[in-house]
Amino acid sequence: MSFLQPSDFIGIVSLSSNEFSDIQMQLYIDRYEPIYLTDLLGCEFYDEFIADLTPTPAVPTSVPTDAKFTQIFNPFCIDESTYSQHQHISEGVLSMLKFFIYFEFARDNQFTMSLTGATKNNFSNSERARIVETRAIDNYNLGICTYNEIQWYINDNPVPYDYDLYNGIPKEFMTWL
Repeated sequence: MSFLQPSDFIGIVSLSSNEFSDIQMQLYIDRYEPIYLTDLLGCEFYDEFIADLTPTPAVPTSVPTDAKFTQIFNPFCIDESTYSQHQHISEGVLSMLKFFIYFEFARDNQFTMSLTGATKNNFSNSERARIVETRAIDNYNLGICTYNEIQWYINDNPVPYDYDLYNGIPKEFMTWL
């Protein structure tokens, strides 16, 4: 069950791709999609969200059908001017998942496990970049922006949708300092 596939990782979430890395990337997608969606929505609301998908189980073309899910699944931009001007901008669930999975993949693939333990490649003309020198943390934080805006929408509930089963976990931005 996956919304994403390795070929979706282009642009600022692009990773080197070959027949071996694509298999490994799909394993990361299959592992982390449900984790991040469960954190975002809570267990019961996640189950309700997955049950609402067409087609089910989730495939790259699956979309929710209920308006309460399509509103948070798709990108949105909402102006709020209760106390001060503010925009709530979500890039949508798929974009959020790409940012988070990119982070997990980039973080874990700095080293390779071999018979002698954890190893890293040594190149004659280059040196492997540290995780803080890559887009991994920036992309994680871009994912957090959308994650937080989706949770804002559910909690603020500007349209009277039934979000009673929502029990998501808040997440914060990451720094390397």
